[in-house]
Amino acid sequence: MKQLLILALSICALSLNAQNRRGMAKDLSAEQLATLQTKKLTLALALDESQAKKVYELQFQQATERKEKRGEKEKNNTKPELSKEQRLARQNEMLDSKIAMQTSMKSILNKEQFDEWRRLQKRKMSRKKGGRGKHKRQ
Repeated sequence: MKQLLILALSICALSLNAQNRRGMAKDLSAEQLATLQTKKLTLALALDESQAKKVYELQFQQATERKEKRGEKEKNNTKPELSKEQRLARQNEMLDSKIAMQTSMKSILNKEQFDEWRRLQKRKMSRKKGGRGKHKRQ
């Protein structure tokens, strides 16, 4: 009985912690988000100073765009039904943004760093889609 109670409390604590992490990005400014992302990439990819500055500019631009879109979405505060054409346009816009990001990162990073960045992106996407633990470890 005691073990069951401890297990239940630990599960509650973990779920609350996970929820707090997701909401943290809403409270940060675009500069803070860009700085955090740049520092994480600097650690993961061993970026030099000039690469880190370029990556920061890119991350800042993306964070600013995301904040603007989130602000517009919150102003409307409703979830309108999108037509097929609107969904297609939104997906195309998102994919164009990802392609532009990839092209920019390719011009900033060397081949090894770019390959590692691609692996990080794939891992991030597999986790977003609920595939935790399903990606291959390398």
